[in-house]
Amino acid sequence: MHKDAPIAEPHSDRLEETTPGNQFIPRLGRFRFKRADRPEEFEQIHRLNYRTFVKEIQQHSDNGEGRLVDKFHEWNTYFLAMVDDRVIGMLSVHDRAPFSIESRLPDRSVIQQPGMRPLEVRLLAIENDERHGPVLVGLTYVMNYFAREHGYTHYLISAVVEQIPLYRHLGFEPLGPAQGKPGAMFVPMIATLGQVDAHMERTMVLWERRAAREATAAAAPNSD
Repeated sequence: MHKDAPIAEPHSDRLEETTPGNQFIPRLGRFRFKRADRPEEFEQIHRLNYRTFVKEIQQHSDNGEGRLVDKFHEWNTYFLAMVDDRVIGMLSVHDRAPFSIESRLPDRSVIQQPGMRPLEVRLLAIENDERHGPVLVGLTYVMNYFAREHGYTHYLISAVVEQIPLYRHLGFEPLGPAQGKPGAMFVPMIATLGQVDAHMERTMVLWERRAAREATAAAAPNSD
Protein backbone atom coordinates (compact mmCIF):
# COMPACT_ATOMS: atom_id res chain seq x y z
CA MET A 1 0.00 0.00 0.00
CA HIS A 2 1.22 3.49 -0.73
CA LYS A 3 2.14 5.56 2.29
CA ASP A 4 -0.54 8.16 1.53
CA ALA A 5 -3.36 5.68 0.90
CA PRO A 6 -6.46 6.27 3.05
CA ILE A 7 -7.11 2.64 3.92
CA ALA A 8 -5.68 1.60 7.25
CA GLU A 9 -2.86 -0.91 7.37
CA PRO A 10 -3.65 -4.43 8.61
CA HIS A 11 -1.96 -5.93 11.65
CA SER A 12 1.38 -5.98 9.80
CA ASP A 13 2.84 -4.49 6.65
CA ARG A 14 2.02 -7.63 4.66
CA LEU A 15 -0.65 -10.27 4.80
CA GLU A 16 1.24 -12.92 6.69
CA GLU A 17 1.45 -16.49 5.49
CA THR A 18 -0.31 -18.89 7.85
CA THR A 19 -0.96 -22.58 7.96
CA PRO A 20 -4.14 -23.96 6.37
CA GLY A 21 -7.09 -23.86 8.73
CA ASN A 22 -6.27 -20.34 9.94
CA GLN A 23 -7.88 -17.19 8.56
CA PHE A 24 -5.66 -16.53 5.59
CA ILE A 25 -4.28 -18.94 3.01
CA PRO A 26 -1.82 -17.20 0.67
CA ARG A 27 -0.83 -20.12 -1.58
CA LEU A 28 -2.53 -22.59 -3.86
CA GLY A 29 -0.47 -24.80 -6.13
CA ARG A 30 2.04 -22.65 -7.99
CA PHE A 31 0.19 -19.42 -7.19
CA ARG A 32 0.97 -17.02 -4.36
CA PHE A 33 -1.45 -14.26 -3.36
CA LYS A 34 -0.43 -11.04 -1.61
CA ARG A 35 -0.75 -7.27 -1.45
CA ALA A 36 1.58 -5.29 -3.66
CA ASP A 37 4.38 -3.70 -1.67
CA ARG A 38 7.45 -3.59 -3.91
CA PRO A 39 8.44 -1.15 -6.68
CA GLU A 40 8.93 -3.97 -9.18
CA GLU A 41 5.42 -5.24 -8.44
CA PHE A 42 3.87 -1.83 -9.08
CA GLU A 43 5.74 -1.60 -12.39
CA GLN A 44 4.36 -4.99 -13.41
CA ILE A 45 0.88 -3.79 -12.43
CA HIS A 46 1.17 -0.78 -14.78
CA ARG A 47 2.25 -3.03 -17.64
CA LEU A 48 -0.54 -5.56 -17.00
CA ASN A 49 -3.01 -2.64 -16.94
CA TYR A 50 -1.68 -1.55 -20.33
CA ARG A 51 -2.00 -4.99 -21.90
CA THR A 52 -5.51 -5.43 -20.55
CA PHE A 53 -7.17 -2.01 -20.73
CA VAL A 54 -5.32 -0.49 -23.70
CA LYS A 55 -4.50 -3.41 -25.98
CA GLU A 56 -7.28 -5.89 -25.15
CA ILE A 57 -10.35 -3.97 -23.98
CA GLN A 58 -9.25 -0.70 -25.65
CA GLN A 59 -10.82 1.34 -22.88
CA HIS A 60 -7.90 3.79 -22.98
CA SER A 61 -5.92 5.27 -25.83
CA ASP A 62 -2.40 4.00 -26.42
CA ASN A 63 0.25 6.32 -24.98
CA GLY A 64 3.02 4.30 -26.63
CA GLU A 65 4.77 3.69 -23.29
CA GLY A 66 3.65 0.11 -22.72
CA ARG A 67 2.33 0.99 -19.25
CA LEU A 68 -0.88 2.48 -17.85
CA VAL A 69 -0.97 4.09 -14.41
CA ASP A 70 -4.48 4.08 -12.95
CA LYS A 71 -5.94 7.48 -12.08
CA PHE A 72 -6.58 6.20 -8.54
CA HIS A 73 -3.11 4.70 -8.21
CA GLU A 74 -2.12 6.71 -5.13
CA TRP A 75 -5.27 5.56 -3.32
CA ASN A 76 -5.36 1.96 -4.51
CA THR A 77 -4.58 -1.18 -2.59
CA TYR A 78 -3.52 -3.88 -5.05
CA PHE A 79 -3.96 -7.62 -4.56
CA LEU A 80 -1.71 -9.81 -6.68
CA ALA A 81 -1.52 -13.34 -7.97
CA MET A 82 2.14 -14.28 -8.40
CA VAL A 83 4.03 -17.11 -10.05
CA ASP A 84 7.51 -16.82 -8.58
CA ASP A 85 8.22 -13.07 -8.94
CA ARG A 86 5.88 -12.51 -11.90
CA VAL A 87 2.51 -10.78 -11.53
CA ILE A 88 0.00 -12.84 -13.53
CA GLY A 89 -3.19 -11.35 -12.08
CA MET A 90 -4.31 -8.43 -9.97
CA LEU A 91 -7.22 -6.35 -8.80
CA SER A 92 -7.34 -3.13 -6.82
CA VAL A 93 -9.68 -1.49 -4.32
CA HIS A 94 -10.01 1.98 -2.83
CA ASP A 95 -12.46 3.66 -0.45
CA ARG A 96 -12.13 7.31 -1.50
CA ALA A 97 -15.31 9.06 -2.72
CA PRO A 98 -16.38 10.16 -5.24
CA PHE A 99 -16.10 6.70 -6.75
CA SER A 100 -15.69 6.31 -10.49
CA ILE A 101 -18.87 4.20 -10.54
CA GLU A 102 -20.90 7.28 -9.54
CA SER A 103 -20.74 8.75 -13.03
CA ARG A 104 -22.63 5.65 -14.27
CA LEU A 105 -25.40 5.73 -11.64
CA PRO A 106 -28.89 7.12 -12.32
CA ASP A 107 -29.24 7.63 -8.54
CA ARG A 108 -26.06 8.15 -6.50
CA SER A 109 -27.88 7.90 -3.18
CA VAL A 110 -28.00 4.11 -3.57
CA ILE A 111 -24.33 3.93 -2.52
CA GLN A 112 -24.59 6.64 0.11
CA GLN A 113 -26.90 4.95 2.62
CA PRO A 114 -26.28 5.25 6.38
CA GLY A 115 -23.94 2.56 7.65
CA MET A 116 -22.39 1.79 4.26
CA ARG A 117 -18.60 1.56 4.01
CA PRO A 118 -18.03 0.64 0.37
CA LEU A 119 -14.89 -0.42 -1.42
CA GLU A 120 -14.67 0.21 -5.14
CA VAL A 121 -13.15 -2.76 -6.96
CA ARG A 122 -11.17 -1.79 -10.04
CA LEU A 123 -8.77 -3.11 -12.62
CA LEU A 124 -9.35 -6.85 -12.49
CA ALA A 125 -6.73 -8.14 -14.92
CA ILE A 126 -5.49 -11.70 -15.42
CA GLU A 127 -3.05 -12.92 -18.04
CA ASN A 128 -4.86 -14.73 -20.87
CA ASP A 129 -3.35 -18.14 -20.22
CA GLU A 130 -4.25 -18.04 -16.50
CA ARG A 131 -7.93 -17.12 -16.74
CA HIS A 132 -9.32 -20.63 -16.38
CA GLY A 133 -7.45 -21.52 -13.20
CA PRO A 134 -7.86 -20.47 -9.55
CA VAL A 135 -6.49 -16.93 -9.95
CA LEU A 136 -9.81 -15.08 -9.75
CA VAL A 137 -10.85 -17.10 -6.71
CA GLY A 138 -7.54 -16.36 -4.99
CA LEU A 139 -7.73 -12.63 -5.67
CA THR A 140 -11.30 -12.52 -4.37
CA TYR A 141 -10.26 -14.51 -1.30
CA VAL A 142 -7.51 -12.02 -0.43
CA MET A 143 -9.81 -9.06 -1.10
CA ASN A 144 -12.53 -10.50 1.16
CA TYR A 145 -10.04 -11.08 3.94
CA PHE A 146 -8.86 -7.47 3.71
CA ALA A 147 -12.41 -6.05 3.56
CA ARG A 148 -13.61 -8.02 6.59
CA GLU A 149 -10.52 -7.07 8.61
CA HIS A 150 -11.18 -3.38 7.94
CA GLY A 151 -14.94 -3.27 8.43
CA TYR A 152 -16.13 -2.57 4.88
CA THR A 153 -19.72 -3.49 4.02
CA HIS A 154 -20.11 -3.37 0.22
CA TYR A 155 -18.21 -3.75 -3.01
CA LEU A 156 -18.83 -1.46 -5.99
CA ILE A 157 -17.69 -2.38 -9.48
CA SER A 158 -18.00 -1.26 -13.09
CA ALA A 159 -18.37 -4.61 -14.81
CA VAL A 160 -17.46 -5.22 -18.44
CA VAL A 161 -20.71 -6.23 -20.15
CA GLU A 162 -19.25 -9.48 -21.45
CA GLN A 163 -18.38 -10.52 -17.87
CA ILE A 164 -21.79 -9.84 -16.27
CA PRO A 165 -22.50 -13.59 -15.73
CA LEU A 166 -19.19 -13.92 -13.88
CA TYR A 167 -19.95 -11.02 -11.54
CA ARG A 168 -23.49 -12.30 -10.91
CA HIS A 169 -21.90 -15.61 -9.98
CA LEU A 170 -19.84 -13.72 -7.38
CA GLY A 171 -22.98 -12.10 -5.91
CA PHE A 172 -23.07 -8.72 -7.67
CA GLU A 173 -26.31 -7.04 -8.78
CA PRO A 174 -26.72 -4.28 -11.41
CA LEU A 175 -27.39 -0.71 -10.30
CA GLY A 176 -28.17 0.68 -13.73
CA PRO A 177 -27.84 0.16 -17.49
CA ALA A 178 -24.63 -0.38 -19.42
CA GLN A 179 -22.68 2.71 -20.44
CA GLY A 180 -19.55 3.39 -22.45
CA LYS A 181 -18.50 2.90 -26.03
CA PRO A 182 -18.65 -0.12 -28.37
CA GLY A 183 -16.18 -2.70 -27.16
CA ALA A 184 -15.92 -1.08 -23.71
CA MET A 185 -19.40 -1.09 -22.16
CA PHE A 186 -19.69 -1.22 -18.37
CA VAL A 187 -22.52 -1.92 -15.94
CA PRO A 188 -22.44 -0.44 -12.40
CA MET A 189 -22.89 -3.27 -9.88
CA ILE A 190 -22.96 -3.74 -6.11
CA ALA A 191 -22.63 -6.61 -3.64
CA THR A 192 -22.43 -6.87 0.12
CA LEU A 193 -19.51 -8.79 1.59
CA GLY A 194 -22.07 -11.30 2.80
CA GLN A 195 -23.39 -11.84 -0.72
CA VAL A 196 -19.91 -12.49 -2.08
CA ASP A 197 -19.13 -14.84 0.81
CA ALA A 198 -22.38 -16.76 0.29
CA HIS A 199 -21.86 -17.16 -3.46
CA MET A 200 -18.28 -18.30 -2.97
CA GLU A 201 -18.81 -20.49 0.10
CA ARG A 202 -18.53 -23.83 -1.71
CA THR A 203 -15.55 -22.63 -3.74
CA MET A 204 -13.81 -21.42 -0.60
CA VAL A 205 -14.34 -24.75 1.15
CA LEU A 206 -12.77 -26.55 -1.80
CA TRP A 207 -9.95 -23.99 -1.81
CA GLU A 208 -9.17 -24.56 1.86
CA ARG A 209 -9.29 -28.35 1.50
CA ARG A 210 -6.91 -28.27 -1.44
CA ALA A 211 -4.54 -25.91 0.39
CA ALA A 212 -4.60 -28.21 3.43
CA ARG A 213 -3.78 -31.26 1.27
CA GLU A 214 -0.89 -29.42 -0.37
CA ALA A 215 0.48 -28.31 3.00
CA THR A 216 0.26 -31.86 4.34
CA ALA A 217 2.01 -33.26 1.30
CA ALA A 218 4.76 -30.63 1.52
CA ALA A 219 5.34 -31.41 5.20
CA ALA A 220 5.46 -35.18 4.74
CA PRO A 221 8.95 -36.72 4.81
CA ASN A 222 10.21 -38.04 1.49
CA SER A 223 9.99 -41.79 1.17
CA ASP A 224 12.45 -43.92 -0.78
